[in-house]
Amino acid sequence: MIPKDENIWVFGAWFGKKYADNSKYLFEYINEFHPQIRTIWLTDNDEVIKQLESRGNEVYKKYSLKAIMIGLKAKYSIFVHSNESDCMSFLNNRAKLIQLWHGIPLKKIGNDDLLKFNTKKYLNLKNLIFPFSIEHNYLCISASEEDKSKFMTAFNSKRVVISGYPRNDTFFSSKSFNNKQFTITYLPTFRDNLDDKIDLFSDFGFQIEKWNETLKNLDIKLNVKMHPVNKPKDSLLKNYSEYKCINFLNEIDVADVLPNTDILITDYSSVFFDYLLTNKPIIFAPFDYEKYITKDRKLYYDYNKTTLRSKM
Repeated sequence: MIPKDENIWVFGAWFGKKYADNSKYLFEYINEFHPQIRTIWLTDNDEVIKQLESRGNEVYKKYSLKAIMIGLKAKYSIFVHSNESDCMSFLNNRAKLIQLWHGIPLKKIGNDDLLKFNTKKYLNLKNLIFPFSIEHNYLCISASEEDKSKFMTAFNSKRVVISGYPRNDTFFSSKSFNNKQFTITYLPTFRDNLDDKIDLFSDFGFQIEKWNETLKNLDIKLNVKMHPVNKPKDSLLKNYSEYKCINFLNEIDVADVLPNTDILITDYSSVFFDYLLTNKPIIFAPFDYEKYITKDRKLYYDYNKTTLRSKM
């Protein structure tokens, strides 16, 4: 049996597709302040490999021979969804798994999300058929005692550490605040399924000409970033390309956008919890509330009591 090395840590995020979120910020922190630790990023994305290699970071494609050899020796596996989706499933048995997750839960997650199917029953069946997928030595981080209780039931884990989120350190970094133009950022949460293309603007009568004219007159920029599991429809991008005051952001990490945002617009995304750290205005746009809580996700909290802010 290959011994585990305390100083080999593997990282991943967003189903192996992105270099982003809490994993990214912990990865960069460890690289800067703990050089004795060998950090490796695992991904399926060739662009992420090029990006990290150009910076001198160690990065491998998931399930490549190099990744497997490193994985056999890695003591820690760090991710924001699951070890299986972000890193590699065979790490489950002997590595210590650290779940950073990707937000303070407003929507029900994991075992608590029973709207579409019983996650707990699914995982029990999966673990029976594929015992190597059982996630042993599982530790989860949270931002507060309130969140801790949610993660304990969602991930069936008794080991939850209150630490805050690595990505939120950007709110307190002087390097983040370089915005010269007043900026509004619209961040809707995910809908439907992974990689589905959606157009909330056409669906809810967004009057692009009026918005663009108003933004232009006030010298305001509107950033729009879809949830990482959704994509804007091609027709949407084509129609909006001529409007210079409205920008669709794709690959950029949302944690790099928020510190330079003056007003946040969102719906049921937990990103608003993060943005509360700035004490800046938040506008909620729950256009499809009834549909969302019946078709997509239930919420942990009463939406109106939790948000208590301006709504569109």
